[in-house]
Amino acid sequence: MRARQAPNLLAEQRLHQGRPSLTQTTEIKDAWMSQTLAILCNIWSNFLMRIRQHAYRKTMKKLLLFVFAVLLLTGCSTFRNESVGNVDFKSYKRVFIEPNPSDEFGIYQGIFWEMKDIGLTPVAEPSNPAKPGDLKISFISEGGWDLTRYLQSFQINFIDVINNQVMMTHSFYAKLAFLGVRDRRLEAAFDEIRSKNGLPPTKQFSNSAK
Repeated sequence: MRARQAPNLLAEQRLHQGRPSLTQTTEIKDAWMSQTLAILCNIWSNFLMRIRQHAYRKTMKKLLLFVFAVLLLTGCSTFRNESVGNVDFKSYKRVFIEPNPSDEFGIYQGIFWEMKDIGLTPVAEPSNPAKPGDLKISFISEGGWDLTRYLQSFQINFIDVINNQVMMTHSFYAKLAFLGVRDRRLEAAFDEIRSKNGLPPTKQFSNSAK
């Protein structure tokens, strides 16, 4: 009886030795779960990234189309800053700037400063009779609205008093307030006018942020 039980006990011991313990089984399961979880997290992260990239492209595409449509509808790309004709400021001594009751942006003061800086003497009234060396300036303007009121366009005429002839007309037009309300617009116009006479840029708005 004992001889028969011995082989059975030996076989049972070998069987138990070939099986992993409960601790080893738990560790294997934990490692497998960790790897599986890491793989799933990586897949989910890549999936979310692709969704975000796709959504970002779609959003940017819609935004660009919207901006382009706004530009077409508003015409904000239209910009004009040019002079027709020319006036030799060295040929003049005095200048009469004709006041404009609709001058809501103070263009009169801007022209007054420029003419004085160039070397002309602004006078309150035109000479009567007209004298050689007298220059007359008239101007018109129009405002626009882009969250605030701004100087959208203006035209300045330089007139020889003796001949009553328009020597030069400068026109400025810029839609939307991307150039500020007033000063940057007048600065662009005055710089163009001065450049035609070989004069340096204006210093009138050097400390302005408008």
